[in-house]
Amino acid sequence: MKYFGWIFLFFIALYILPLNNRPMLLDELTCAESIREMVISGDYDSVPVFGNPGYDPAEPPMFYWLASAGVNLFGFNNFAVRLISALAAGLTALLTALLIQQNLRDEKLAALAATITLSCAGIIFAGAQALPAMLFVMAVTGSLGTIFLALQEVNFNRRKFTLSIIAGLFIALALLTGGLKGIIFPLLVTVPYMLFSRKFKEFFTVLPLVIVSAALSAGAWVASLCFLAPAEVLDGFLFTADLCPGEYPWYSYIAVFFIGAFPVLILLPAALMTGLESWKRLFRQPLCQFSLWTLLLILIWVSAWRSSAPGMVLLTYPASAVLLAMGIQAYFNTGGHHRSFDWMLNVWALFLVITGGIELAWWFLKDNCFAEYFQLLPFTRLFLVNLGISSLIGGGVLLYSLHGNWRSRLYLFFFSIAILPLGISWCIKPQKYLPEAAFREFVNEFDMIPEKCEFFTDGKFAPALSWSVGKKVQTAECLCPVYETDEKKTVYLILEADDPRLKSINARRSSTRDGFTCVEVAKPEKD
Repeated sequence: MKYFGWIFLFFIALYILPLNNRPMLLDELTCAESIREMVISGDYDSVPVFGNPGYDPAEPPMFYWLASAGVNLFGFNNFAVRLISALAAGLTALLTALLIQQNLRDEKLAALAATITLSCAGIIFAGAQALPAMLFVMAVTGSLGTIFLALQEVNFNRRKFTLSIIAGLFIALALLTGGLKGIIFPLLVTVPYMLFSRKFKEFFTVLPLVIVSAALSAGAWVASLCFLAPAEVLDGFLFTADLCPGEYPWYSYIAVFFIGAFPVLILLPAALMTGLESWKRLFRQPLCQFSLWTLLLILIWVSAWRSSAPGMVLLTYPASAVLLAMGIQAYFNTGGHHRSFDWMLNVWALFLVITGGIELAWWFLKDNCFAEYFQLLPFTRLFLVNLGISSLIGGGVLLYSLHGNWRSRLYLFFFSIAILPLGISWCIKPQKYLPEAAFREFVNEFDMIPEKCEFFTDGKFAPALSWSVGKKVQTAECLCPVYETDEKKTVYLILEADDPRLKSINARRSSTRDGFTCVEVAKPEKD
């Protein structure tokens, strides 16, 4: 268990500490506003949809339920609505480790796979967003892992029964988080693997238990959609299966997979250099076979249908972490000379040192010949300084450990990953796709008391403004409602700075920052 203490600290540094620092994206703010409305109204039956008088019963509610619990504990802030995603990332890594520990009884390998999972850029990004994606990945990972462990039991015993029931609970969680994809992806991997490994009798023992457990857990919510909700709501839920051919390019999934797996891909050459015979022995292990099935089948499925968002490749990272960890372990256990491992870590260290130097040089030149160029970039001066210093520290310690043992260099590699978000997460420059900070600054600048104000903005920014001011705002498709509001309330119109409608507004005062203009509207006097 000593390795899991290190993983816990790694998780805190990489996921929890930066959680409240970065402004939220527009998609996050839309989700956060639905959570705020759910908590304020006290109605948890279905998910509020901004701008609609009713609700969307077809939207899977589990993420919103769990996030609302965080809001009730910690208040209406970025940390509260993002916490469930960060915890889901940690649990995904833990479930990956438990899968290896329960199947292979190898604590070192389990710890390595968990750390690799947490180090994938895609997992880091999803774990820092107030969106359901990471919770869905955790639920599917749990269902696949428990089903696999149940299939490895030779006889039908209490352990097999318990694992099957737990797998059904995970599928119910996935169903209540991501819709019908929550049951499609586990079956997509499990059924072909059972056929391949000739576990035919498990079709009559494990699978029925899993399905019954999932049905009992999520059946009430699904039944309410089927029998109580209007037909169009049921149709909307069926579309969550993503079974209609989409328009995403098939290669976008492969591209996102490799981008999201950076920088742990640095370790791939060492894993591949373990040798053909070693990989043959690995692929005789059921866990390696199952992980490969998971990786390939999910990538093939989403690439063929092209309707799931490319972010769905997040489902493949736990399986990829298992394969990569097994390859690295085999590389060192079979007497590898560490050349591939050291070479790739040196490349990563040099990359960090060189880019860190360039970033510090850019920071120094920002007030000179590159001043106009840097104003367009989504970061502040502090961003460049912190990123440059963090890169120099991370790369420097790796190069300093050049003659150290491979285990210490591996720890330092993960340290270089963890230090970057700590250095840069709190100094990202607010822009149009990060409008929350600008909206809050308008509130302070104009000394607004939201209860005594009415707010208008574009529809795409309305959820963000509602979250920022803590009350429902109105959309300004035209300017007539702006002038027809209650005379006792001060009216503010917030639009993009280049919006032509601003020229038609009679303003008492106005302010522009981060691409937005806030106008205090002067209403025309009545005759």
